[in-house]
Amino acid sequence: VWTRSIGWNKRLLFNEVEIEEFLVNVDTCQYGGLLHCKSRMLFVWRSDVGLKLSSTPLK
Repeated sequence: VWTRSIGWNKRLLFNEVEIEEFLVNVDTCQYGGLLHCKSRMLFVWRSDVGLKLSSTPLK
């Protein structure tokens, strides 16, 4: 379950690699399994097969 938050550290376990992202002033838009963290320019996608992370900036 993904949550919307402002100014906190989120630790993720992705492919046995711990990823830490600091989210500040997060303007999120969540629909379906998609969540955009615009301020961090982080794309997080949750699907039946798992999690996909991309550092592609969101326009």
